[in-house]
Amino acid sequence: MIYIQGNIDICQSLKYLITARVQEILNVVNNDAIDYNTAENFHELRKQVRALRALLIFIKPLDREHRLNEDRKKLRDWFIASNIRRDLDSLNDYWKILKERQPSSFSDVSLLSKYLLDCSLSTITIAPSNQLIMPLLDIKAVMEQCNKWSTKKKSLTNFVKKRLRSWDRTIKNKGDSFDLMDKQELHILRIKCKNLRYTAEAFLPLWTGKDNGASIVKALTNLQDILGEIHDIDYTPVVISNALNDQNPHLAFEIGFLRGWQTASRINNIRLLKKKWKQYRKAKRPWRNAN
Repeated sequence: MIYIQGNIDICQSLKYLITARVQEILNVVNNDAIDYNTAENFHELRKQVRALRALLIFIKPLDREHRLNEDRKKLRDWFIASNIRRDLDSLNDYWKILKERQPSSFSDVSLLSKYLLDCSLSTITIAPSNQLIMPLLDIKAVMEQCNKWSTKKKSLTNFVKKRLRSWDRTIKNKGDSFDLMDKQELHILRIKCKNLRYTAEAFLPLWTGKDNGASIVKALTNLQDILGEIHDIDYTPVVISNALNDQNPHLAFEIGFLRGWQTASRINNIRLLKKKWKQYRKAKRPWRNAN
């Protein structure tokens, strides 16, 4: 947890927060003992980068000279390039769970598992972790100069409240007609939930008392998880596009089983999303009374 002093100037607070986050990622990337060929390490790095990206988007109104734009874009490009590996690994994990539930339906050697693993391994070089080093160092350098962004002392708490309330409003305005949303609309909603969740999480130390932000972060995490599962289902045909043209009957059977199970799961996920959406709407928000 990174602690923030809410009673000091906004630029100094954000400088401390973002610089610390950047350094955490640099420490990981520069650690030769960490093997990014493993799915666990790679996806943990993605989470850290995604959380940092949310913070950089959050402070855009303060960066009036757009000094962070290029580095923010580089982080985004790295993240997007790594999406295919994330999707392959997530689908493989999902498929393993299905096989364990129906062990009698499949042979010990799964062609779909082999296909997903081979594809994942082939993507390792697409988004190497060392591509993050230069933009991260640039971000640190820019944040060292962030005290020049504004000549006026501003309250960190007030700025955070206003921004979080604005982001929160854009999500709530989406309503709960998830059945009518196409996959792109649901994907955009997921991104908005991610940004709000990661940013609200970063500023939890600002809040005290009953409205400390924990309940809204939990509600957003639930929404993000369910929307993530729906995303994986919706984009499975893209992830396994090459396998769909394979003539092997065993592989075709596994894909058919997977897609059939996903169809039922998606219906259940939409129902669960509506339930969790109500919890999100009711969750206490420490930024509700922004000035």
